[in-house]
Amino acid sequence: MLDVSTLDIDKAKGVLVYCLANDWLEELGFRNFDESYEIIGKLLCDKRNNIKNLRDAYDPFTDSDRVGWNQYTRDEIRPDYLRQLLPVLEAESKDDLVDLSKKILQMIWLPDLEKLWRKISRDLQNEKNRAELILPEDVKK
Repeated sequence: MLDVSTLDIDKAKGVLVYCLANDWLEELGFRNFDESYEIIGKLLCDKRNNIKNLRDAYDPFTDSDRVGWNQYTRDEIRPDYLRQLLPVLEAESKDDLVDLSKKILQMIWLPDLEKLWRKISRDLQNEKNRAELILPEDVKK
């Protein structure tokens, strides 16, 4: 069985969106998908639309009526952590996944600082390059 203490923020998202893909909203305490995207996004430092897209990645591999990202095979699911997590989640019982998800929802999650730093570094480099392109010559001296 998966243990909440072994999950990073991405795997925690994977567990939760798998439960959403299986329509276990009520079991997790959500009234609707919009509420779940909003709460999970805030909790796990992500945008609500990203949470919806992650759920869509798992939709074709559940019994839900949603089609989701059905153009992808199991080996093509993106991001990679969702693909790697899928067989682990499928081996777990619904009750165990709901219990794990409730624990995830009760925790405080910090963003992946390495991923955040890489993004900030890229943004800073792009800003530096852009700013250098628009500086007048007399200012550069």
